[in-house]
Amino acid sequence: RLHDDACSRFEPPVMAPVATDDALLLGRAPAGHPIAPLESHFFFAVVSSKRALNVPAMEAKFDAATRPTWFVGRGETAAYLAAGASNVVEGGGLCASRNAALETAFRRGRHCVQISDDVERVTFLDSARDRTPGPWVRPASVSEGNAIAAAATQVEVSFGAAAQFLEACGRSVEARLAGCYPNANFGQAVAGAPIVTSHFIVGDLFVALCGSTPRFSETMTLKEDYDFTAKHLATYGTVCRSNRLAILARHRDNAGGAVAVRSVKKELQNIKYLRDTWPGVFLNSPRGQTEVMMRWDKRDVTIGGDRIFEWDPNNKGRAIYDQVRAKQVREKRLAREAKKKANAAAKRSKAASPPEPPAGPPPTEDAADIVVLAGEGADGHGASSSSEDEAQTPGDGVVGNASGAAQEQEEPPHKKRRSARTTRTARL
Repeated sequence: RLHDDACSRFEPPVMAPVATDDALLLGRAPAGHPIAPLESHFFFAVVSSKRALNVPAMEAKFDAATRPTWFVGRGETAAYLAAGASNVVEGGGLCASRNAALETAFRRGRHCVQISDDVERVTFLDSARDRTPGPWVRPASVSEGNAIAAAATQVEVSFGAAAQFLEACGRSVEARLAGCYPNANFGQAVAGAPIVTSHFIVGDLFVALCGSTPRFSETMTLKEDYDFTAKHLATYGTVCRSNRLAILARHRDNAGGAVAVRSVKKELQNIKYLRDTWPGVFLNSPRGQTEVMMRWDKRDVTIGGDRIFEWDPNNKGRAIYDQVRAKQVREKRLAREAKKKANAAAKRSKAASPPEPPAGPPPTEDAADIVVLAGEGADGHGASSSSEDEAQTPGDGVVGNASGAAQEQEEPPHKKRRSARTTRTARL
């Protein structure tokens, strides 16, 4: 099978002898999909932060063919090297480190195997029931599932063999992301088929096949592997999870890493991001408000599903399954959101526009506002500007001017105010 140009062509494996337990696991790989050699096809990355004390125990779980590169936080290189890390790269935050590991592996033409820094063991469950001819049948009860797990063979396997097995399983279902069961409860694990193609891939141990395009959302601080799984499903239509390969990791009681930032507030913020990005996919979990159940088959029509997903406004935390009512609730919600956006845009536009100049003060009759220019009459012209004054004789003009001046001096007060008001209005 030929992957992207940056990746290698798969060839029949040339492998050194492996431990008996690893041989059992690799012998259960899907038929027709040869195991890829470790040295040339895989890049192992341990994503860690503030946990340099975990280095000795983790390094002991690798061998020369799987020697990992540690992707750590800013300024942590010296501490990890001093603790015995073989290779160290400062990636930054959690998702930035995960993306840096993907880019590094793909540049080298290899599949990226990412492993958490607190994995204690990886276990394979080999059940004869899974090899029974015919379609797989789900156990009838939890008790039956526990009995099946108890009767099966359980072996601890290496990181290298787990990566090879998962990569072969991924190719068998044309997935570009493959992972294991997210905990070590095989009684629950056997309740699912050996391989499922639309379930959550936990970030503790997964293989991203070379050339795959999804990346981690670096705005997330928790539950980033849920979002990464959804991206692969949206891009390729399938993922691969082996329900017979289980991982045991210390999370809640292990200082540093995600524990350093985990809180109820942070959990709810990241859950909101998941639900806003992938409507209908992340449902409430019986384990509490800080957990989710991933159901890709329940996704909304806007992301390729076959139903309208809306939360019930009258029943907090529950979805509406009546599609007619869900459509009505959606229309009302979208109308509210559109109105809210329009109001916000109007406010921004108003705030950005320049202010209008203030209007002038209304006319008043205060003494300070009444101005009569010297030498001007009530009509605003000079006292000698009329043609009649120019036609007068010198004597008449003198008498006329004198009498006019006297008349102006004896003008009543109310006429003076009227004349002043007329002059002021004309000037305005």
